[in-house]
Amino acid sequence: MRKRFSDIFNRKNVAFTACLFFLFIGVILIKMFLIELHTVRGYSMTPTLSHGEYVFIKKNAYGYRLPRNVYEIPWVGNIAYFFHSDEHIDSILSLNKSFTYIHSKIPDLNDIIAMNIPGNNHFMAIKRCVALPGDSIYALCDTTHLSAKARLFRIVPYRGMKINSSELNGTQFRMLSRNRDFEFNTEDSTFTALDDFIFVMGDNRNGSEDSRTWGPIPLNLVAGKLIE
Repeated sequence: MRKRFSDIFNRKNVAFTACLFFLFIGVILIKMFLIELHTVRGYSMTPTLSHGEYVFIKKNAYGYRLPRNVYEIPWVGNIAYFFHSDEHIDSILSLNKSFTYIHSKIPDLNDIIAMNIPGNNHFMAIKRCVALPGDSIYALCDTTHLSAKARLFRIVPYRGMKINSSELNGTQFRMLSRNRDFEFNTEDSTFTALDDFIFVMGDNRNGSEDSRTWGPIPLNLVAGKLIE
């Protein structure tokens, strides 16, 4: 009788553990690919969004974006930090590879998006999409308000767009050479865009750091769309 009771108890423990495991996996997949709660930081989107406001981001609005490494998997990444040295973690994160999208889709004009900040991908920002691939950048704002990275392009780059190196000065050539979303072809001395780009701004135009500073944003940095 005791043995039978013990067997039942063990089976229940196994079933309960399995349920917890699959629940944990399910929550991770939902957070990674479907929906995520995000806190607005700063005042760049006022009056539309306020500092400290909680918003939901639809992660699959433009396709399914894969994590670049284990540290970007929700909660699993936090656990992984405990089992690796700081040197190992820094070496992985410093690779700063492009994100990979499955069935990617270009955002619609005026969509409010969540995105990784260029050059500092560990931080997120919420901005509005104000121009799509092929749109004129100079028609959006005064060129005096654009950084060198933004003035590098007259239109928002699109996948396959070519830029002849003869049209660039030395500084511009070096900037594009360091941009992992462009590929240099030595045969014809041209740079080719490897991704579609968008131009983003904060609704608080005078208090926002956005594409006017960062330049156009590659689609692989877009994490999802704000659920309004």
